[in-house]
Amino acid sequence: MGAEVVGISVDSHFSHAAFAARLKLRYRLLSDFNRRVIDGYVGYFEDVLGYAGVARRAVVLIDRALKVRWTWVADLPTDAVDTESVREAVQEVVYP
Repeated sequence: MGAEVVGISVDSHFSHAAFAARLKLRYRLLSDFNRRVIDGYVGYFEDVLGYAGVARRAVVLIDRALKVRWTWVADLPTDAVDTESVREAVQEVVYP
């Protein structure tokens, strides 16, 4: 589709390596261990089962010029993104 999928979370790169191996992921996972990137794009939930500062589940499409072109951010920790909406957004960004 002309896009690269990258996962990012506040977990360590050690945790990412184990997670990616267990699920046989075919895309890169990046660590925002110092919480600099996620805060600037999607923010955190105040409280999830007693844990503070849990990163929101989100999809952010960023073009080659590093401009944010489309964003979906979960309202609740249990929300799941509609993958068809992501596919349509990628098509619009990559093939306008």
